[in-house]
Amino acid sequence: MGMGIPGAGGGQAEPQGPGKPEFVAVDDSIVFVLKPNELERKKRKFKSDGQGKLQVLTSFDGGLTGFTTKDGKSSSLRTTELLEHNQHVMLPEAAKKIRYLRSTFKRQMETEGKAMAPADRAKAVEQHLRAVFTTAAQEGGMHMSSFGPALESQMDMIPLREGVNDLLGALAYRGIPINVVCTGYGNVAIEVLRRGAPSIAGPNGALSPHLHMIANFFQSDETMSIVDLYDKVPLVHEGNKNGNMILDFHRAVRWDTMALAARSNAVVVGAELADLNLTAGLTLDDRITVGFLKMEEDFLDKFPRYAQAFDVVVVGNGDLSYVNELLYEVTDP
Repeated sequence: MGMGIPGAGGGQAEPQGPGKPEFVAVDDSIVFVLKPNELERKKRKFKSDGQGKLQVLTSFDGGLTGFTTKDGKSSSLRTTELLEHNQHVMLPEAAKKIRYLRSTFKRQMETEGKAMAPADRAKAVEQHLRAVFTTAAQEGGMHMSSFGPALESQMDMIPLREGVNDLLGALAYRGIPINVVCTGYGNVAIEVLRRGAPSIAGPNGALSPHLHMIANFFQSDETMSIVDLYDKVPLVHEGNKNGNMILDFHRAVRWDTMALAARSNAVVVGAELADLNLTAGLTLDDRITVGFLKMEEDFLDKFPRYAQAFDVVVVGNGDLSYVNELLYEVTDP
């Protein structure tokens, strides 16, 4: 253990003012808290309200996955790249068509995107992504059973943050739901979690009922061959990665939205400022936000904005030690 969890407090009196910013080490992570007294107030409330009021929301990319490949030499892949560049899963003709769709749309946005109204741009993005995902489903020649074996050798390219297995196991044990939002392929994200975080599944292989993967999924026929994109749920993409979409997704698959609404305290984990929108549209009393910030060229520009926006900033390619300690602190009897 490092120097201890920031904002831990020491006495029973309610802290006054925001407090002095804290920059400390928690295990192998560097953690910054701009307003430790405010964080302490939230933690006391969460603990007082009990774990029955708590939920967790996180982005799969950057929240649960690291910024770099396991060897640290390049950026980690997203589920779209992992699947669309894998000839052991998808037919080359389909992969080629998808590359054409993506490059054509990129050029279109470079020339026309700035002049488009936000609503029109969002609609264009959704239409484009639906075309890409549908092409993968209908023309990829894929089979449900092929994901696991084909992705096994590529796990180092999309490594989970250390501590993900502990996080998901602890949440399942305490009955705390977690919504994991993936703007790519949900089937791939599930396989990555199965291999890197086995606690998501029970002895019979079924996923924990407390894990809700909000993503784009494939539909198969009776032979388990993939034939289409599952279209009964909203298309999940960066433009609609928010609480309203999460609620729509829950309704579409008939998950209990009333149970979700009863969870009025949230811990939010992400790696982009846009991940703060994961609670937009949800009815919450309060939230604690944890943001991972990559050390790269624009770090000095991003850091002040992250420090203001997130309750906690984990600097660099950190692990989930802080998040796990936080959840233990607010749920431990």
